[in-house]
Amino acid sequence: MAILKVVGRCAGAAIAMPESTDEIPGLDSRAAGILLHPTSLPGPGDSGDFDHLAYRFVEFLKRSGMRVWQTLPLGPTHDDGSPYQCLSAFAGNPDLISLSWLLNRDMLPDLPMSPNTGLRREALAVAGQNFASHGAAAQRREFEEFRHQHRDWLDDYSLFMALRAQNGGATWTEWPTPLRRRESRALVAAVADTASAREQVAFQQWLFFKQWHHLRSYAREHGIHFFGDLPIYVSHDSADVWANREFFRVDEDGQALAVAGVPPDYFAEDGQ
Repeated sequence: MAILKVVGRCAGAAIAMPESTDEIPGLDSRAAGILLHPTSLPGPGDSGDFDHLAYRFVEFLKRSGMRVWQTLPLGPTHDDGSPYQCLSAFAGNPDLISLSWLLNRDMLPDLPMSPNTGLRREALAVAGQNFASHGAAAQRREFEEFRHQHRDWLDDYSLFMALRAQNGGATWTEWPTPLRRRESRALVAAVADTASAREQVAFQQWLFFKQWHHLRSYAREHGIHFFGDLPIYVSHDSADVWANREFFRVDEDGQALAVAGVPPDYFAEDGQ
C-alpha cells in the first residue's frame, strides 16, 4: 500500500503536514490545544456533527486559552465507524453534516430530528431531491463548480458509493467481476445506471465541505487553528484502491497481496 506524506506519527496515525507552519501556532510557538473528533460533541443522534455545538466548542477553546483544535480524520467510515479506515482519502463523512444548518437555509423541509442514523440519511436524501428540483440557480452553479474542481476524486468516489449501495454494502472485491476489474463496458453502463445516486453522493460532499469550511473560518476568526490527522495507509475497501489499483499491491481481482500491521504486544496477542 502507498504511504501518505507525513511529518510524524502518533498512536498509529500520521500527523498531516499543514500548508504552512505559520498556520499552526503549535509548530512554531508554544500553544495549547485539545484533540477532539467532531463526533464526540453532543448531537441530536448517536454522535456530534457540524451543528451549533461545534461553534460553541470553538468559543470554549478561546475562553480556555487554547489555540489548536486537533481532529482525527473526517472521512466517510465503514460500519465500524473507525476514522482510520475510510471509504475515501479525500471525501468527507456525510454523518457530520448538520441538518439544522440545512433547515435554517431552507434546504430541508421541517422534518423531525431523529437520532436514528438511517432516518438521518433519509433526511439528506430528501434535501438532495429538494435541491435537484428547487435549488437556487446560484447554488446550482456553486455545486457544479465544486464537482468540476474535485472531479479527480469525486467522480470515482460517487460511482464507487453508488455501486457499493447497489451491491448491498459489500466490499468492492465481492462485486461482479466486470465492475471489480473496472472493465470499460461495465463502467459505462454503471455510470448511466447510477446518475441519480451519484448526484446524491456529490451533493452530500458539497454540503460537507461547505459546512466544514464555514466552521473552519469561524474558528480562524476566534484564533483557533485546526490540526489534521491522516491514517498511514488508505483502506483497502475504498474508492482510492478500486479506482487506482496500479498504485497498490493487489492482484487482478483486487485482493491485497500485502498488508501493514503491528506485531503482537501486551495489548494485542495477535497484533493489529
